Amino acid sequence: MEVCIPFLIIIGAVIVLIAPIFIVAGVSSARRKKFRQMIIETKQDILRRGKYFPVRYASSKKYHSFFKFFPWETSGVIYADEREIIFFAAKIKGEQNVELHFRRGDFTVEYVGTENFFTNGFVTWFCIKTYEDKHYFTSETGATIFGSGTSTRDIYNGLLEAVEPHQQ
Repeated sequence: MEVCIPFLIIIGAVIVLIAPIFIVAGVSSARRKKFRQMIIETKQDILRRGKYFPVRYASSKKYHSFFKFFPWETSGVIYADEREIIFFAAKIKGEQNVELHFRRGDFTVEYVGTENFFTNGFVTWFCIKTYEDKHYFTSETGATIFGSGTSTRDIYNGLLEAVEPHQQ
């Protein structure tokens, strides 16, 4: 019985330390889902004309910065058709209702993968590269990042198919 008490104290301490992480992840996931649903409802006239996917976004500055808690800045919906790709987000750096437009011929889409493990962990990315900047996207996987490899590749392929439907 004496051996069990220290063990139970250690287990309890670990639970107390880890529980807030799961609570924050759950609350953040619910908030992102709410923002995504708001975007889908308000932009449905555009979204129904092409393909769209839930994504997380990082600017080039955020993607390449070394010290950060999360590797992304916001989440939203990325839309694509034969003419353009549009990223809709609820907020980026205090701005409300952000839309990033990428017109056909002015960008390239590149699969990045997990090239930057030390700054971005196990998150898998693709990039939309314009003449001025790079914009990084990963799949919206919910409360955790697990599964981002396959789902990010699926979004990347879906964008390519929407932008270049006759090339596939």
